[in-house]
Amino acid sequence: PAGPPAVIQISLAGRQVQADVADTEALRERGLGFRQSLSDDQGMWFVFDSPQRYAFWMKNMNFDIDIVWIRDQRVVDITPQARVQPGAADAELVRYYPSVAADRVLELPAGWADRYGLQVGAAVAGGS
Repeated sequence: PAGPPAVIQISLAGRQVQADVADTEALRERGLGFRQSLSDDQGMWFVFDSPQRYAFWMKNMNFDIDIVWIRDQRVVDITPQARVQPGAADAELVRYYPSVAADRVLELPAGWADRYGLQVGAAVAGGS
């Protein structure tokens, strides 16, 4: 069985976030599913091999999140307030896509982007 994901520090909007790294298919598929919560300085950093319009969903999620889509260390799109869908079958779950291709995704607690004024075009430091 895989051990816990690596944790890296990401810097954006003047804030530091400790992010669990999801860089394998298994870790990306699980994502934040089954977690109870995230604090304001926690997130999950998804790493993909190439920029695409990857689909994200809220399977097994217990709390709402903001989805920050990143390419070339810049925010390219933000999906605020992605909502949990308790009891929804997989086929019924909303799929979230960025407006443009991304190769990194940072999931943060719902409302984070608004609280800290995160905008499309913002620089993202850390991660890889």
